Amino acid sequence: MKNKGLIAIIITLSIIIAILISLVVVLLINPTKINFGVNKNYQLIKAKQYSKENINTIKLNLTNSNFELKLSNDNMINVEYYGKDKDTITYDLKQDILSINEINKHNFCFGLCDSNTKTIIYIPEDYSGNLEIETVSGDVEVNRINDTYINAKTVSGELEIYNNNKRNDLILNIATISGDIEIE
Repeated sequence: MKNKGLIAIIITLSIIIAILISLVVVLLINPTKINFGVNKNYQLIKAKQYSKENINTIKLNLTNSNFELKLSNDNMINVEYYGKDKDTITYDLKQDILSINEINKHNFCFGLCDSNTKTIIYIPEDYSGNLEIETVSGDVEVNRINDTYINAKTVSGELEIYNNNKRNDLILNIATISGDIEIE
């Protein structure tokens, strides 16, 4: 009986050591593909400006990028992407739809995962178009938006909507599977 317990302990320790060795090998081969969720140093990678008259809908399809929607100081829609690699995001304006798509680089994530990328869109206060947001694990924060339809879905990210609109012309359709929703 004592030998079976000792054998189980040896097998468990062997598996743990094998996993640790595998992680070290992966880190040595390509250290940029591992995300432990501790880096919050965002660097501006890509920025673009659009006329609000040309855009009726802003569509975001993000994997793990955090997203913020803020008011701009001018009449333009400004899109900024922060991260490490400019090839992970695309902007496309067709007809009156601005599409912003994050390309998943298949990063590995262990435990306390957090995005190392951030997308910020600044819109004019009088923008009255639609906003469609889909994320997998990125957090979504929308600040003070007027006369806008917002359709936001996330799997595990948080959704925070802050509205100081006195007219209450904001229409929301929001959903998350395991993230928190906060509306003020």
